[in-house]
Amino acid sequence: MADHGKNTRGRKKKIPRRNPTLSHLLTLAIVLCGGIMLYSGYRLVTTLWQYREGEKEYSNLRQYAVVNELEETEEAGDDTSLTPVPDETALSGDPAADEAEKKEESAEKEQEEESKEEKEEKEEPETPVEKPEETERDFRTTEKPPVTVDFESLKAINEDVVGWLYIGSLDLSYPIVQGEDDDYYLHRTFEQTYNFSGSIFVEYLNSSDFSDPNTIIYGHNMQNGSMFGYLLRLTAEDLYKKDPYFWILTPDGNYKYAMFSIHETAISSEVYSIFGGRGTNFVDWAKNMQKISEADLKEQSFALDSRVVTLSTCTNDSTARYVVQGVALADEKTGQSKKAKAEAK
Repeated sequence: MADHGKNTRGRKKKIPRRNPTLSHLLTLAIVLCGGIMLYSGYRLVTTLWQYREGEKEYSNLRQYAVVNELEETEEAGDDTSLTPVPDETALSGDPAADEAEKKEESAEKEQEEESKEEKEEKEEPETPVEKPEETERDFRTTEKPPVTVDFESLKAINEDVVGWLYIGSLDLSYPIVQGEDDDYYLHRTFEQTYNFSGSIFVEYLNSSDFSDPNTIIYGHNMQNGSMFGYLLRLTAEDLYKKDPYFWILTPDGNYKYAMFSIHETAISSEVYSIFGGRGTNFVDWAKNMQKISEADLKEQSFALDSRVVTLSTCTNDSTARYVVQGVALADEKTGQSKKAKAEAK
């Protein structure tokens, strides 16, 4: 039987046409992904470069903060007895003469006391004198600091330098600056070059001499551990137990602070209070800060003239901050050695 069907040999199959819109979208997506990857790579490289340059700069600055060698405290021995003082009223050896001399001295003494009593009775009572107002304590310590800072050389580089921060338990050592606002040094180094690391800087509303009731110091939580990157280790690794103090050295004197509160807080909490004056509200605030500490620190006492420093850095939570608070120790509380006291005299 003859095949009446169509001969399909040699006929090409139909190829479906591509959707031009879809093709363009795929091309655009590939280009965008490539651009994002390139930009991310660029950001990573520049960030790492800034980390490196920033840490290099601060490493060079540490030549102006020389670490002092530890000295063994020489305690004065208890075997230093006093040499007896000769008695100028020694007896002569003649019993009769000595007895007469004693009676004469006794009579003279009685007469002097009677005259004194008569005089006091005649005199009008004295008007009570008002006590002068108590002056603020001098918190500058005479204890030898862990580092010696050349502020003259630092000021030649940047006049905005106000101090040097040293935390022994973290081996943290940085200059402190203060700008006209809180944005300038957020991403500028001590030498005022743009860098994401920024600087350790004081709240611009604070006094530059750390005399305010609460002085706030900011620093970035850098991933490479620079700036305040290791601050969280105080509680994460219990390093505050090793050394619960930090130092602030200034051109006018050195200050030692005892940590009394370490905790996380909201960015708008009362931790960041700036006090216009000194009153019981400040003392109550300091006591409350001590109560909410997440670290078991030695309890400190607070007075109207106490000086608190709050170190603040960011956390993984954009709404929270990590703070370390310390109170300046008055000089009589620094536990100076007998040697240091003797040298001071």
